[in-house]
Amino acid sequence: MVQAADAPHNTPVWDLGFLIGAYIEGGLKTKRKITISGGIGMIWGTDHISTGIYSYTNGKITTVGFPLEAKIFWVYEN
Repeated sequence: MVQAADAPHNTPVWDLGFLIGAYIEGGLKTKRKITISGGIGMIWGTDHISTGIYSYTNGKITTVGFPLEAKIFWVYEN
């Protein structure tokens, strides 16, 4: 098994994730916006490793993880 971060350049990988989160407003006149989300994700693909002039082997790339995402931004009115 090959880790996705160790795959050679131009190796196609696919990813799928399911996230759930919250949206929060706050601050003075509710100008601060915060989104927080987390869940489970998976990356998979196939890595072709050359073993000779006309031969290769396939290495499977499969990784399961727990992605977290947070965004904080402020809204300014003119």
